[in-house]
Amino acid sequence: MDKDFNVQHSMYSQERLSEEKLLGEEHPDDAKIHILRSNTHWNCHVYLWGFQLFFFLISLTILSRALFHQAPLRPCNCEDHMPMWSPALEAVRGTGHTQRFDGSFSTPNAFKGPPSPDIDGAWDSITYANGGVINISEETLQAVNASAAYSVKLAPEIGGGYMASVEALHQLHCLNILRQATYEDYYKDKAEPWQDSPQTLRYHLDHCIDNLRQKIMCDADAGILTYVWVKEHPMPFPDFSVQHKCRNFDALKDWVVDHQIYTNELYGVERLPGTLELDTPP
Repeated sequence: MDKDFNVQHSMYSQERLSEEKLLGEEHPDDAKIHILRSNTHWNCHVYLWGFQLFFFLISLTILSRALFHQAPLRPCNCEDHMPMWSPALEAVRGTGHTQRFDGSFSTPNAFKGPPSPDIDGAWDSITYANGGVINISEETLQAVNASAAYSVKLAPEIGGGYMASVEALHQLHCLNILRQATYEDYYKDKAEPWQDSPQTLRYHLDHCIDNLRQKIMCDADAGILTYVWVKEHPMPFPDFSVQHKCRNFDALKDWVVDHQIYTNELYGVERLPGTLELDTPP
């Protein structure tokens, strides 16, 4: 019996060893294949991550250039409160400053108070009452999304290009017309708009009111007004002398002077041959 047991145990041990050999040992060639497959799998992951990192860096570079290196004729960069592109921006770039408004009720200044030649002169100086028209190129016309088909083209003798002006001057013109309207008895025989028919004058005033309304709503000034107590005033009084971030307006005026057109008796702004015309004012 012991002999049979030893034979069976020997056979069992040999079979177990054979199993372990099959399971635990590999043929040299099989080991090489396993290592090769492992290396190939690892290399694929490395290449995949490398490609992903490469394209991420390329995308980041493109995004950075789009945000910080805008082309000079881009009309908008979609940032909050960024102005529409204009060639006049070159004049006010770097002129930003903090300025406290004069919000007083009764204190006079050069632009406020009963009409006088001095006050009219001050307003004329900021509205360019007798000038302020500039010429722009066709490239600029396209950059500001204006229509080349209907825009006024200027004769070469007065500079060529297309007729234009700066928005700030028009807005100040509108504000001056509304100021004059509050002193109508003084201006009705002096100011040019009062030479129009009453209906046209009304259109002009309403246009100016609505244009300034849209501008104020568009800018959406988020500045904060504070309130103070004033003797003999039962209610809190608003302090309108608020700080604002401003550009240098004089720099903008100087740019307009450098780019404005000058007409004379021989050459002026006139319809050139082939000019297209709108049926009604825009």
